Amino acid sequence: MKNDASLLELKDSDGSTPLNAAASLANLDMVKLLPKVLFPMHAGGSEYRYLEFAEDAKVNNCTAKICCAKASGDRYVYRKGSIKEL
Repeated sequence: MKNDASLLELKDSDGSTPLNAAASLANLDMVKLLPKVLFPMHAGGSEYRYLEFAEDAKVNNCTAKICCAKASGDRYVYRKGSIKEL
């Protein structure tokens, strides 16, 4: 199954422990979903963790484009394979 975009929580199920990309990608089950774009989320005001996630994801062979919010409330539009930051 393929999808265009996936939202990926960067915390464990109790919301307290930040996950690395390998653990987060395993939770998403990348083999089945194969998203074109990933949006990491729920960093709890630590948006810099999104960039760490993106770097770690590359090391773990993630081929999806990763959109990293710079601040809480950043918005994006995904249309016809392209992403635009609002």
